[in-house]
Amino acid sequence: MAVALPIMMVAGAAISAYGAMQQGKAQAEAATYNARISDQQAQMSLDQAGAEAATQRRRAEQQHG
Repeated sequence: MAVALPIMMVAGAAISAYGAMQQGKAQAEAATYNARISDQQAQMSLDQAGAEAATQRRRAEQQHG
């Protein structure tokens, strides 16, 4: 029984370390995904702003023309 306790402690530590590594990996993947989504949203905002600016230019040209 005296030998089993240290073995169980080592096994528990290994399982805990593995779980922590998996959690870190999942968090990194989530951060990468969120960054990709943010980049896409930023690009969409830039595209929309450009389209709105073009529309405003056309309206201004029509009023002055």
